[in-house]
Amino acid sequence: DSSGNVLVGKTSADDFSSAGAQIESGGQITTSVAGAPSLRLNRGTNDGTLIELNKAGTVVGSIASVATGKIGFYGSGGTGAVIDSSGNVGIGTTSPSSKLHVEGASAGAGLVLRVKNTGANGAAQLDLVNDAQSWFVNTRVDDKFSIYNNTASTTALTIDTSDNVGIGTTSPTSKLEISTT
Repeated sequence: DSSGNVLVGKTSADDFSSAGAQIESGGQITTSVAGAPSLRLNRGTNDGTLIELNKAGTVVGSIASVATGKIGFYGSGGTGAVIDSSGNVGIGTTSPSSKLHVEGASAGAGLVLRVKNTGANGAAQLDLVNDAQSWFVNTRVDDKFSIYNNTASTTALTIDTSDNVGIGTTSPTSKLEISTT
């Protein structure tokens, strides 16, 4: 058109009611279609880059077909995450064996999984649940660490900011306090 846009199957830019595509002079690509994928990328082989992401001519990441049934998200440093056909997500691995599989090779402090709540007086927790039981492993709003039996609504273990450990109590007053009440 007169603005430098390339239109395919359309008669005017920004007409999203008809199927087609437009490549705008600013570099944006827009596709419109009802009931089908609006963008389909196909490789001649199973493995390889489908989309390469660049900033100022330098590759900063990509989206790729890792193997049949797997899609990978890569940063410039290598594998970021993979989602397989079972819905398993792998971070640091291209072969996730569970719903979330985090893998790394680091010396010293080891592999760290961080759950962080930046809200004032916010708790950060993992909720471990099976068909009959729910446990929270958390940092509480009072800055204590606890293991909480969510099913029974009881705190099994507490460690306070002075490193006092309480079993059966949420307010230990010595290095180890066990309450049986």
